[in-house]
Amino acid sequence: MSQARKDLRLLIAPAFGATEKDHFYPWLKKSLLAAPNNPFEQIDVVAAPESEMTDRLGYGQAIWKALGDDYSRTVFLGHGLGALACIYALTRCPQESSPGYMSVGGFFTTHNSDRVLDDWEVAIGTGKMYLWRQRVALLADPDPDMKNRAHELSQWEDTNTRIIEVAGASKFTRREEPSVLDAILDEWGYAPEDEDDE
Repeated sequence: MSQARKDLRLLIAPAFGATEKDHFYPWLKKSLLAAPNNPFEQIDVVAAPESEMTDRLGYGQAIWKALGDDYSRTVFLGHGLGALACIYALTRCPQESSPGYMSVGGFFTTHNSDRVLDDWEVAIGTGKMYLWRQRVALLADPDPDMKNRAHELSQWEDTNTRIIEVAGASKFTRREEPSVLDAILDEWGYAPEDEDDE
């Protein structure tokens, strides 16, 4: 789908322990800004200390703070744990629509009992996910951390989320992740001529 003009904001909620300098985030920002069909005039990464990321309220507050008054023009991109954090943050966002949400290597439900994630699942509600007009989930194929792939897929399907399975993506932690860039531009990008027609 294409946007009518370049006025969106991309807000990236990073994976556990990551900062704006890690994984594919710097490359994605640079690549989007250089793309002729880039729909974003602003690209930001949520700053959250690792200690806050293990707590849904702490990470949620970091997202709300970063969001400011830009909810209605923001596309949320959650990587790993950040994907859950975005869904949780939505419970406190306005009751109005926003351009969308992308989960990159994130779980819809938590599976790893050896990590401090168990309390997230009880707080994650999907009742407001429809407010994200477009929803995409990039899943690694295979993903050794995904204990029940069929169940995970059904969870995303139940929320009418477009699923893209990426072979060999592991946890999407490489410095360059072309599948993420392609999915974003395919879903939210616009043709340059659209801008000329206005």
